[in-house]
Amino acid sequence: MSILDFPISDSDTTGRYLVIFKDEAYTDGMSALADVAGLTRSASTADFDGGVSTSEELNNLDTVLFDELGIAAVVGDPQQIAAIRTACNDCTSPILSIEPERFTRLTMDPFTSVSTEYLQGYRNGINNLIDSLLLSEVSSSAAPFSGSVATWGLQATNVLSSSFSGRGIKVAIVDTGLDLTHPDFVGRTIVGESFVKIKNPTTGVMETLPVQDVHGHGTHCTGTACGPLNPSTPPRYGIAYNADIYIAKVFFDNGEGIGIAVVDGINWAVKKGCDIISLSLAVGKPGLSPSSAFENAGIRAMEKGTLVIAAAANDSDRRIGSISPVAIPGNSKTIMAVSALNPNLEVAWYSNGGIHPNNGGEINIAGPGGDDKNRPESMVYSSLPIIRGTYGQKMGTSMATPHVAGIAALYAEATGKRGQALWDEIMRNAKPLSLSRSDVGVGLVQAPQF
Repeated sequence: MSILDFPISDSDTTGRYLVIFKDEAYTDGMSALADVAGLTRSASTADFDGGVSTSEELNNLDTVLFDELGIAAVVGDPQQIAAIRTACNDCTSPILSIEPERFTRLTMDPFTSVSTEYLQGYRNGINNLIDSLLLSEVSSSAAPFSGSVATWGLQATNVLSSSFSGRGIKVAIVDTGLDLTHPDFVGRTIVGESFVKIKNPTTGVMETLPVQDVHGHGTHCTGTACGPLNPSTPPRYGIAYNADIYIAKVFFDNGEGIGIAVVDGINWAVKKGCDIISLSLAVGKPGLSPSSAFENAGIRAMEKGTLVIAAAANDSDRRIGSISPVAIPGNSKTIMAVSALNPNLEVAWYSNGGIHPNNGGEINIAGPGGDDKNRPESMVYSSLPIIRGTYGQKMGTSMATPHVAGIAALYAEATGKRGQALWDEIMRNAKPLSLSRSDVGVGLVQAPQF
């Protein structure tokens, strides 16, 4: 078995593991994996050109170190994994912890997800993917804002009156990719990399999927965070219209993903010097405790000046009194968790809440996320791949998160602050709401007005 392989399972785990090393003990940690578990087929992303590996390289490995974060992806037999767990209990070991890698999910359009079996079918050469996606897309190409110059989300967050545009700021969208042919992104600085690989059903060779987005989620989120000042079709929907866009494709084209790709994408974005990373995704099933891997990823990114922002997830149904806790990775104390509001600035019915604040998992801030598919005007309008109609509406904490990420870019430009200082600036300037802090944190994110 290699690092590219993951067994078919009915659980939310892939069969691989994420190993977290103690601070600045990354080299010793890799040596320890070889010594205690015999995992000698290893490499670091620092060894690869641009920090990105090829399928051929990964196919010969059982351990890969994400060098900016001090996290390693590992595949091993039960005895090897048990040996690593034992090493975690040794205070002299450079190995801090180990946890299973989990499947990931997008945090938009509540209660509309694709089964894990669909993802696993990639390994068996499933095709006709694009046709099935086109049939299942829930969006509209007609803008419901004909009388407005901008979407309700940009109005609610006072983006229109801000004098900042994100110029000189690098924003990473870790998602399903971007439609590189979209007319609203022509001429923009866009750097893209794909971290998902599938087996070609004809040749049996592992191939990297292109950054091009056919799903739509990544293009929609990128549009909100970094869309243009003057889109080819009004209204304005984008915030940081002069920011540099970094696209890390970490989901398969059907919207399913795996944890190693997300860690890989974060590691790449940090290596590229991105100031903000936007994660409109959740890892694993609802209700999981914070992940040591993502907690440490947030810490190490922050130390390098990168602020990571993540969706709270959409596992609640407040219409019947059901509130789920913030999902991984948003439930990490070192990652800013975003809940969703509707146009009335009420908590969206699906938005998860900070019901375990002492164990991580608090809501830090809220953003516009949308409300009702039967009322397009209540949803979030943004860009979509041209094959999906170019523009459309979606809802979810996925949609709230890029509002915060785009506004973070404005603050980064306005103040020069990064990392924790940038986090504090965003929180300090939020609009207080007469709602529970466990639902909206400090309140609704606001664009800088100074």
